[in-house]
Amino acid sequence: MVIAAILPLLQFAPALFEGARAIISAVTGEDVPPDAVQSEAAMAAHIEALDPGQRAVVLRELFALKAQLQAQDTSRFLALSEGSVE
Repeated sequence: MVIAAILPLLQFAPALFEGARAIISAVTGEDVPPDAVQSEAAMAAHIEALDPGQRAVVLRELFALKAQLQAQDTSRFLALSEGSVE
């Protein structure tokens, strides 16, 4: 059930997919299994299989990373358009 929410998050940007590896390793203290890094769907399934407490931390950190990436994209856009979106 959680996989439906995780998959679009991982597909948002390659940086999120790569970030998931680091976040999972930091939270679990273990390397992400090789099969989980083959695709966003495999990574989402791995996250879903985590202990509920670990999964909650991983998801919180992934959403924080997504927000950070979006803020950086917005800053780059504003810099390119000299602060005006019109």
